[in-house]
Amino acid sequence: IQCTGTLDELEVEHMSLFWDGMVDMDGHGVFTKLLDDRNRAGNFVLNMGFHQDASGLLAFYDKTLYERFAIPAGMTVAAELKIRRGVYSGQVKLTERSGSVRIDGDYLMGTDKYRLDMQVDGLNFSAFMPKDSIGSMQAVLHAEGRGFDLFNNSRTAIDLLVQDNGLNPLLLQQSGNTFL
Repeated sequence: IQCTGTLDELEVEHMSLFWDGMVDMDGHGVFTKLLDDRNRAGNFVLNMGFHQDASGLLAFYDKTLYERFAIPAGMTVAAELKIRRGVYSGQVKLTERSGSVRIDGDYLMGTDKYRLDMQVDGLNFSAFMPKDSIGSMQAVLHAEGRGFDLFNNSRTAIDLLVQDNGLNPLLLQQSGNTFL
């Protein structure tokens, strides 16, 4: 990690990690007013690539996690975080051979308001859960609200459309209380 500056303006010029056979990571960004909740700002970009032994990373957390789940070789993650005066915005794209997951969201500090959009495009979950896979999936999720209470319509709105690889739809719509 190579950083310069102060807590008033900090530049992460280069952050990198290469762990042979496991993962490589590269990131950079700039942050200002780090101790000031109202005026904090910044932008950070992170890219990661996973290699043939990446699943071994799971064993550092929990042996049973390692035995049940996998991190597929060739998977990439690209992420960006933006901070502007109490608004935290992020985008993440996970790409695996079979498909991808895109996540875009915002969080407004001080009010607990949030917005989250997620799209799963043909991702085959057997690459991540080889022992109990649900197969390929298409899904779209939109959630927004303040705080989080799944059963309180006045605080949370969730729309979720999921299709399995046979394109059979499953709809969950909390804002209108439709669960099917």
